[in-house]
Amino acid sequence: MAEAEGQSWLFSFGSKSAAPKSGELVASIGPLQLTSDKLAKVSLYEIVAYLAVMPPGTYTRVHVHPGPEAWYVLTGEQCLETPAGVMKAGTGESMFAPPMTPMRLTNSGSSVRRALFIVIHDANQPWTIPTNDWKPSDACDR
Repeated sequence: MAEAEGQSWLFSFGSKSAAPKSGELVASIGPLQLTSDKLAKVSLYEIVAYLAVMPPGTYTRVHVHPGPEAWYVLTGEQCLETPAGVMKAGTGESMFAPPMTPMRLTNSGSSVRRALFIVIHDANQPWTIPTNDWKPSDACDR
């Protein structure tokens, strides 16, 4: 559970039938692929959860995560560019990206973007890794 933007947020993992029976369901995201290599042996996962606040026009460096990343946009909008293309989400929407996907996230709106996000990854690896293996086309800046 995390507190952000004056509310308590409960993250639950597993089948939908195992979801908490009380509270208000805000979003259901997934299924999330936990490894990019089905033969990978992961003994311990770590879940990183953050509230990310981005002013209009800002963007992240190009990076990958060793596990899936999922977002829920509280306010504003975001644009995610990957080698597979562009995905956009606005207030009240969610999206996710599979493990080891090169990406750059941009606040493509005219207001501050606030979003909750998680990365589930092998605890023996860093949760984010900068990469120069791919260059975005700047499609989210248009």
